[in-house]
Amino acid sequence: VSRPFLTPDEISTLRRKTCPSLSTYVARRRQAATVLAYVIRQLKFPLKLLHTALTYYQHFYLHHVFNLDHHTDVAVTCLFLASKTCDTIKKLRDILAAAQLVNPDDGVPYPGFIVNNESLDDQRRRVMHWEKKLLEVMSFDFRNNINCLVDSFLVKYLKAAIPDTTTVVGENMKFLSYVLTFDVANTDMSLLYPSHVIALACIQLAGCLDELYALLDSGPLLRSQHDSLLESINTRSMDKFRVPTSLVRGAYRALLEFYHENYQVSQLARY
Repeated sequence: VSRPFLTPDEISTLRRKTCPSLSTYVARRRQAATVLAYVIRQLKFPLKLLHTALTYYQHFYLHHVFNLDHHTDVAVTCLFLASKTCDTIKKLRDILAAAQLVNPDDGVPYPGFIVNNESLDDQRRRVMHWEKKLLEVMSFDFRNNINCLVDSFLVKYLKAAIPDTTTVVGENMKFLSYVLTFDVANTDMSLLYPSHVIALACIQLAGCLDELYALLDSGPLLRSQHDSLLESINTRSMDKFRVPTSLVRGAYRALLEFYHENYQVSQLARY
């Protein structure tokens, strides 16, 4: 339970015991991410809470049987606990009220919806129940929160590699990298790789995508700029953080597999 990272085989073994239908679990996890993203925007939480909460969510369902009756309560519980561990505490009532307003299918608020105080009280009791079980799963050990700071490492890498923010290449690559981090939250990557590895994989994929868009729109004029930027990112990253190439390739491959199977429902498809 206390291991920060697992292998794909270990995750598959645990999921066979806890998730009778993997496709249902993946779809509901995507809905949970939609609800949590809306709550985070409404309450002005930092992005790291989304990664932290969904990491807790995935850890929880590695050790508890997935059930459609309570998966939304578990997602809200994960966000509530993440707000505590990331020092951005909000009242549970505010989180529950924001979560009730959103349609999990599209992330759009229900028109004319009025929050019911009685239902809030009932859900609050359920969240407190699930929080106890979540703490047991996490073994009260929150030192692994560093594994949820993909956006922080992303900013550090990009600032070091692209100091000039006025260039079109730099702006596009930064924007695409940021979009990719949202889709990372819908994968198992936080269970497999450290945050700095995931951030580097996002930047490399963003660079390749931006280069492709540039070739389609403007021809090969910007190709040398993309190549120099990616080389700078790789050199700085390998020297400072000692990132193993095999890990970066694994994270890069995991991103490609996600988009191959789920591109139509990804955040990247919206842009």
